[in-house]
Amino acid sequence: MKLKGAFLHRYSSPCSKPIVTSSTTVRKRDGIILKLIDSDGRCGFGEAAPWPGWGSTLLQVEQCLNETIAPNSFIWDVQWDALSKSAFMQLLQSKINFSEAAAALELALLDLIAQHRSISLAKLLSPLARQEVIVHALISDVKSAKAAVTCKAQHFKIKIGADPFLNDEQRLYQIREAVGPNAFINIDVNGGWDLATATKALTRWQKLNINLIEQPLAATSDKDEFLELRRRTGACIAIDEGLRCKTDLVNIIKNQIADVVVIKPMMVGGLLVANHMARQANQAGIKVIITSMFESAIGRSGALHLAAALAKEPLACGFTGCIANDGTKPVANNQQVLQPQSHSRGLAIALPLANGLGITAHQKDEMQ
Repeated sequence: MKLKGAFLHRYSSPCSKPIVTSSTTVRKRDGIILKLIDSDGRCGFGEAAPWPGWGSTLLQVEQCLNETIAPNSFIWDVQWDALSKSAFMQLLQSKINFSEAAAALELALLDLIAQHRSISLAKLLSPLARQEVIVHALISDVKSAKAAVTCKAQHFKIKIGADPFLNDEQRLYQIREAVGPNAFINIDVNGGWDLATATKALTRWQKLNINLIEQPLAATSDKDEFLELRRRTGACIAIDEGLRCKTDLVNIIKNQIADVVVIKPMMVGGLLVANHMARQANQAGIKVIITSMFESAIGRSGALHLAAALAKEPLACGFTGCIANDGTKPVANNQQVLQPQSHSRGLAIALPLANGLGITAHQKDEMQ
């Protein structure tokens, strides 16, 4: 399978609801959709949507992708479906300098290869891929918590740290009452606490029965602070912002600072790298959560396929979108894009019914 065409579409879309973290408020998402066309006319899609202030800039990624699809680029001469997964991954890592750009190119290529083989992208990654993935509901208050409970959610994620400590505390107790004593609650601080505040919170909130706490300390915090927090509180700690590459994971495993790692495929360079990292984490006794970066359904669907393909089932994952109309649609007309459904274990998202990624976006003339 060789390529015969490539197009980029840059988007800037307002969020249907602002994304509020301990350090920032994001009101719009900017990104790039990559469309590749193979010699048989099939279309594959990838996406790069850097998070503001974290990772590469959109300008860097756009320039990289423009160079990657230029007439003299390496991509036109490669027989992509003939490469092994390791050779495929090594080639992209050697040619692409920005992880988000590498992830976009890889996703579009894997989409095409899976279509060429008449299988889903998840099955391309693993013949034993599951057909659905358990997901958490991202909530912010009692109203959204009750709405999620009505939809049969059992796993909940709450971002905290932007409000005063006591306000967060009150909100968490109200949410716990709304979702019931047996629901799984994850709280995400996005690195907004210091050791003293984290210790205070996790000690005071023991009655809340928090399932895990995501990035309680800044990614730049010393490993000894994470170890001390675990010693003081016994809390289940997940690392998110502190995991950007394979070297970060090696250090997390070596220093034993986390029980869980949150892997964002776009941040680490794509599905193949993320799959390798998940396997490495599991072998070290660390559980895995796969999440996206509030991008369009292109990138989020790629993360969904990865989660379904992991050898060991991940914890409840997160594929929440924030763009009201991102221009995507399922290839199969009788299926909604990334729509959670009630499941015996909470909410689950089924894989698309079509081959490949199962998602399409933007007409050809729009991509040009």
